[in-house]
Amino acid sequence: MIRRLISVVGTGLVLVTNAQAAAPTAGKLVYALKDHHLPITKVMVYNTANDPNHLLGRPNGYISAAHFLDRRAAHENGSQTFDTSNGGAVEVFASHGLAEHRANGIKGILKAHPILVEPEYDYVVRKVVLRISGALTPSEAQQYLKVLKTLPGT
Repeated sequence: MIRRLISVVGTGLVLVTNAQAAAPTAGKLVYALKDHHLPITKVMVYNTANDPNHLLGRPNGYISAAHFLDRRAAHENGSQTFDTSNGGAVEVFASHGLAEHRANGIKGILKAHPILVEPEYDYVVRKVVLRISGALTPSEAQQYLKVLKTLPGT
């Protein structure tokens, strides 16, 4: 989304510039999903020190990331660890192209190693990759996508 900023400079000159509205962070998006009554029980927002994928802030990596536990998936898997198989993840990228590249990479790994890797649903909404546990039904996973599409900045 582009916002037009107009400011008065000095003696009445008007300076008009374009500025990109700040994209919401992964943490804010996950908490917004939770606020829309999706069954998120816990949230882990990552920084460069604890990012399990070592992609945060790196070239072609995401600019923010968070995992969450969905009570249905965590119950099914019997685990409370922050892993996509126990709920999901939100990853925000600098561009739609980078988000698509990430989602396609994940899909490639899942396709190449279906026995070794837990299945998941992967969606791209503009600059956001939404990863949802395969322990959920397709309609349960679609609930997350439906809400994400309604959030400001996505």
